[in-house]
Amino acid sequence: MQEKHDSETKQYTLRSDGKFFNSKAALYNLFNDEDFTQEVNTAKSHMVFVQDCIEELKELWNKHKDIYPEEYENFYNSLVDLYSAFSQIMGPTVDNPTTHILSPSESDWMTYFLDFNDVLVQYVDCYNEITEYWDNISIK
Repeated sequence: MQEKHDSETKQYTLRSDGKFFNSKAALYNLFNDEDFTQEVNTAKSHMVFVQDCIEELKELWNKHKDIYPEEYENFYNSLVDLYSAFSQIMGPTVDNPTTHILSPSESDWMTYFLDFNDVLVQYVDCYNEITEYWDNISIK
């Protein structure tokens, strides 16, 4: 969280006197915001559906992968990687199964920032890779 004025985040980052909260306080404000919590819970509820779709995709792929060209295998692997990154964002953390990367424990905020950033970078990279594969496949 940078000390930067932003209309979308000011409710979490700015105190009433116009000074910035520290990062821990700003995240605390975000994770305790009712609208944000509702959005996270909605995403978590969709996770079950996504998980079922990926499991079905894996099953179908394993049965029929020999009939598809190699670029489809790359596309499939990218989809599975994207799901893995999404799961890391939405699923329980290893250290504390009652928390999620979107609701950190209060113990180690620096590790949280680093882990969260790594997972988001992985997710964006996978998404961009899938977009590229999709564009290439859909042209054919």
